[in-house]
Amino acid sequence: MKQTIELPISGMTCGACVRHVDAALRAVPGVVSQTVDLAGRRAVITFDPSAAAVHAMRGAVRDAGFEPGEARDLPPA
Repeated sequence: MKQTIELPISGMTCGACVRHVDAALRAVPGVVSQTVDLAGRRAVITFDPSAAAVHAMRGAVRDAGFEPGEARDLPPA
């Protein structure tokens, strides 16, 4: 079963930032899809909770040079 979260992200200022965050999230095993929104300063991430943990996604964003906020679960689509 898949899970979807919204992850606030501070520090993104341009399209290159979006690409860095997108690549960082894509590299986390278990992430199925991600949409990074510069204007909304957030990412919506769908993942397999048996293969990926939210702390790994937050760490990937932090390692890319940005500050992740607290994740919020979104209802299934």
